[in-house]
Amino acid sequence: MLNTLISLGLVDCDAIADNDPQAQAELALRAIADVARKSADAARILDADLFFNEVCASQSKLQDLTDEQGARPLMFIFLLHNAVLSNSLVQLDPEDIPVVNLVCALPSGDHWRTFVLMPN
Repeated sequence: MLNTLISLGLVDCDAIADNDPQAQAELALRAIADVARKSADAARILDADLFFNEVCASQSKLQDLTDEQGARPLMFIFLLHNAVLSNSLVQLDPEDIPVVNLVCALPSGDHWRTFVLMPN
């Protein structure tokens, strides 16, 4: 396994401890965990990009909301974008319901809704 990780450039052969299977196993696990973390990070970045593109495509509806409510809907969009990027949640305030309705109407609205923490 270490040879494969070395050939993929995930492990530096100089970092492998001779005659220490435990250290070798830990090195291999760290390399695999790093790849998994980077893959998850890349997926979140692509997800956030999709969210941004869907919001931009509905720009006129967002403009209507900001005309009615000021900057608050835009702030919620920024918070939600950050939640998608960081795989976290944004707390829903009752004043944000119109923008959440807009977000839920986006092509991936059901997915974006999972990043909104609704009050009980």
